[in-house]
Amino acid sequence: MKGKQNKITIIILLCLNGFAYYTVWPVVLMHQYYYDAMQAAFELTHGQMGMYGLISGICSMVGYIISGIFADIFETKKLLLTSLAILIGGYGVMMLLPSYHLLLVIALVLTLTCVGTFWGAFAKYVRILGDNDPTKESKMYGLQYAFVGIGGALLGTIGARLVAGAVNVADGMRHMLMLNCGIVILAFLANLFLFKPQITLVGTGEDKFKLSYIKDVLKMPVFWLMAVTIMAIYGTSVATSYMSPLLYNLGVPLGIVSAIGSFKYFAVRLIFAPVGGAVMDKAGSPMKVITFALIVSTVCLILQVITGANTAFLLIGVIIICSIIYQISTPGWFSSLTEARIPEKYKGTAVGLFSAIFQSPDAYGYAIGGMMLTKFGEERGYPIIFGMWAVIGVIGVICGFFALKLLKRQKS
Repeated sequence: MKGKQNKITIIILLCLNGFAYYTVWPVVLMHQYYYDAMQAAFELTHGQMGMYGLISGICSMVGYIISGIFADIFETKKLLLTSLAILIGGYGVMMLLPSYHLLLVIALVLTLTCVGTFWGAFAKYVRILGDNDPTKESKMYGLQYAFVGIGGALLGTIGARLVAGAVNVADGMRHMLMLNCGIVILAFLANLFLFKPQITLVGTGEDKFKLSYIKDVLKMPVFWLMAVTIMAIYGTSVATSYMSPLLYNLGVPLGIVSAIGSFKYFAVRLIFAPVGGAVMDKAGSPMKVITFALIVSTVCLILQVITGANTAFLLIGVIIICSIIYQISTPGWFSSLTEARIPEKYKGTAVGLFSAIFQSPDAYGYAIGGMMLTKFGEERGYPIIFGMWAVIGVIGVICGFFALKLLKRQKS
């Protein structure tokens, strides 16, 4: 294609947008990344931290849906630039360490606007860089998430050191926010000058967005089956997050527990997201790979419940296997929609609704987990949590098999 983006430009965009992808969450979901530091710097109680988390979590779910609709209405480049500009402003305001009530307003506005303009556009921009070619779509997502992993590892490590090494927590938080803001500025400039889409994935004429598209997407059985399947595998990340305290209880030093946590989120993503993408493109079916991956992680969770995995060696093995499986699945989160032949005119809407469903464990998973631990204590609470995700995994596998049957019927 004449004027197609060259490889160096693509790598630069994948790198900086991957880093920018990471920077969205330390400001939108700051309570998940820097709980203790945020609480000290903003002088918040646990109750106030919980309210911040509730508002940002709910708004994120709504933001995913909005982002999908916007992605079908507005040009991808304009949405990316708008989102990054909002993010720069959000970081600037956060550096002032605003009062609690202003912080809640910022959480509401920033989450709705930033996530609402970023998520769907991000999904489409990756497809545009891959020339909207279904045969290499998963591979492109795999490469993109590898750069997200690199960005998370670098910025997360440097940010943590900035917070820990400052004279006081407030200064440390400001330094971390400044670092991330600088990355967002670089990403904004890269998209402004280097991202030159040769194709548009926005509906025009008869294909222009209509509210009825939401209903059309939600009426698709294959959409729901795939969403539940991916939600189940997404939930394994929530499940493994509860295994870290168990390691500490088994006598594993806190430093090693933290290192395992970083490894499972970032190092594993760097290696296995591209591997997953390549395997999906070779297999010609992201859902086949995702369903098989979910079977493996569900078996691990069932074994965890049955055996208790009461040694550090076994528990670390479960954590690593589930984390690898999770990262292998990431390139298929959106390319599965292409496999399902979701019409292009409402692909963005589908991405937004899809994301709100399969990432819903972020909203309810930790709340249920906290209730189980509070009500039953650690000895009974942890097995209940892992058992819940094992059951959801079984349901997801069943949905995956039905989804594959429908997809096979569509292709025939």
